[in-house]
Amino acid sequence: MLKLNIPLRPSDAGPCCSTPGPFPPNGTNHELILLAIEDITERKQLEAAAKVSEVRYRRLFEAAKDGILILNVSSGKIVDANPFMSDLLGYPKEYFLEKELWEIGLFQDIKASQVAFKALQTRGYLRYDHLPLKTNHGGQIAVELVSNVYQEDHQDVIQCNIRDISERSRLEKALVIPKCATGDSLRRRRMRS
Repeated sequence: MLKLNIPLRPSDAGPCCSTPGPFPPNGTNHELILLAIEDITERKQLEAAAKVSEVRYRRLFEAAKDGILILNVSSGKIVDANPFMSDLLGYPKEYFLEKELWEIGLFQDIKASQVAFKALQTRGYLRYDHLPLKTNHGGQIAVELVSNVYQEDHQDVIQCNIRDISERSRLEKALVIPKCATGDSLRRRRMRS
């Protein structure tokens, strides 16, 4: 069977799909052809819109200044990682693929990772502040992990957003030390009085 996508006239809004075939369908007269024409303008517009949307979200994923990991909801294994994950930890993208979160250092061990993963599967959302994460160069950074489950192409997936909060943690610690020192000196003054 032959299918053609052709504009009927240049002034038409869009292409049509025509399917020629013998008429009648089981007939012996090969001189007659039935030509069915279907307007596929809307389908082509939807395909173009889907492609634009896919490109837009791929750019967001790749340009984000937070690490993003996409996990298989059944296995918990990483299926995609954005470029910032490599910038953040110093590993190539391939390092992350097919690993579980504990294998890249987000949780202390398998047990902690399994507990977090079950909570995520149950609630559909999970958040941790101040998780320590080791870099490829032996350093350690503090990260915030926000994970959620959503549907992609009719299948559940997990998205983990990982934000470097090392600077915020350093500033918080710097503020706590003076408060403690101030509190100690106030207690000493009260004791003298």
